[in-house]
Amino acid sequence: KKDMQGKGIGKKLLLTVHEFAKMINKPIFLDTHKPVNVEIYKHFGYELKSTVPYKGGSTNHNALVYYPERR
Repeated sequence: KKDMQGKGIGKKLLLTVHEFAKMINKPIFLDTHKPVNVEIYKHFGYELKSTVPYKGGSTNHNALVYYPERR
């Protein structure tokens, strides 16, 4: 919801998941179809691994990964 954006909730969630990934020394994989999300995740240290057409080419599927050992 728009009224919940900008309150830092997503950031807190991501940072908590990052800490857990560091504890177990495992990468985090995620995907998104929104280009704005790719930039947000890259800001938090995720690497874009692939972009492929989705739903007949009307949008793209973006696969990202976060490597805790690189942080």
